[in-house]
Amino acid sequence: MELAGLHVLTTRESLGPDQLSDLLAAQGARVTSIPTISLLPPEDWGPFDQGAAQLDQYAWMVFTSINAVLMAKQRMDQLGITQLPPGLKVAAVGSKTAAEIKRAGWPLNLVPKDFQAEGLIREFEKLRLGGLKIFFPRAEEGRETLVAGLGFLGAQVTLAPVYRNEPAWENQEALENCLANDPPHWITFTSGSTVRNFFSIVERLPNQLPRLASIGKVTTAELRKEHCIPDFTAHPQTLEGLVQGMIDKENHDPSL
Repeated sequence: MELAGLHVLTTRESLGPDQLSDLLAAQGARVTSIPTISLLPPEDWGPFDQGAAQLDQYAWMVFTSINAVLMAKQRMDQLGITQLPPGLKVAAVGSKTAAEIKRAGWPLNLVPKDFQAEGLIREFEKLRLGGLKIFFPRAEEGRETLVAGLGFLGAQVTLAPVYRNEPAWENQEALENCLANDPPHWITFTSGSTVRNFFSIVERLPNQLPRLASIGKVTTAELRKEHCIPDFTAHPQTLEGLVQGMIDKENHDPSL
């Protein structure tokens, strides 16, 4: 119970179980979960549906989030696609995404040691991608790092939006009330989108923010754009790494 007595505000949104809240609660934290993200279906399922119907033409399918796996699996079920072609390989950017792929009953062929797009590109650099087709279900808006990197390696990438990431404007009052009337000791950020949306939604920021926990380098970069320096960047870049980073900080200076 390393975080007993601490109040933690989480800002993530996931279509799956709220694993971060569970991990924090297991350490004794009081968790307030107020998403800054609303996840909606894509404006157009056409690109995904077309690609899903021709999966036997692709060498790889790539996922960079749990939500993309969940939405892709749900849509495939609706389309009556119950199995992947035998030759299709599947890559995940991180351990949680990989676990969701396994839960979907799909093969898992590649997970980088560095849980971000750059790490996945470095792994693909070891392979011969020239002329190969890659199916990439993801959010409508996303980082172009992976797309550009795979293209540079000679792959033909098909982007297929499976969800939209919109600011959760409906949670503005709840967020501002929490910060003003029940201030947390920590705020956790698990993606660049949670950072951007938080600072878009919250108009009345306190004079001093609580301690900030960042899950990874990309998230930290977004915080710096908002002139905020997180108390740490998780290593490894996982939910477990995020919680452990908070524990380490608290143990280093328990008076905070």
